[in-house]
Amino acid sequence: MEHASTEDAPLAAESRTESQQVLLPRTGNTGSSNSRALKIAGITTLVCLLLSAQVFTAYMVFGQSQQIQGLQATNQKLQKQMVARSRVAPQKMAMPIGSLPLLDFFEDDGKTPQTPKVQPPKDVSPPTVEEQLRALMKDHELPQMNQSFLANLDTVKHQVNEKDWKSFESWLRYWVIFQMAQKAPAPTPEPEIIYNK
Repeated sequence: MEHASTEDAPLAAESRTESQQVLLPRTGNTGSSNSRALKIAGITTLVCLLLSAQVFTAYMVFGQSQQIQGLQATNQKLQKQMVARSRVAPQKMAMPIGSLPLLDFFEDDGKTPQTPKVQPPKDVSPPTVEEQLRALMKDHELPQMNQSFLANLDTVKHQVNEKDWKSFESWLRYWVIFQMAQKAPAPTPEPEIIYNK
């Protein structure tokens, strides 16, 4: 059967009428027209994208230039306002009359008023701590302290009541700790190593 169909094929091609014959013979590669159309479509799309990008860039540049012009106009307005404010005379401050010193009013007899003489402030130094304590303790009788430190403490212990002594003793402990904290620690000697022979 296959043999008969191949034999009939030339006859079928010869039996065509003149109107049915192909005017242009087919070429061997039928896919080339499709690839050419795809290339043209791709190039057209690329050109459209490039043009749209250029239009978008131009639009953005135009928008930025509008913003820059707006900022420049605002800057000029602010500069004009600053210049106008600098030309205005300073305003008077409202002060209560009670806080002003009394002023001497002079008659206008052609003489220039003399400025009052200002006395320099006296050299007043603040009182020392010792002076302040003496002023506070002037009503109290203080014990006489003419002996050694431990003997003076013993004298104070016998002259004050027990509650005051406990308070003083507690303060003295903190004072000793404070004094010890201010001193640098003494270097500790390194232990000697004794080697047995």
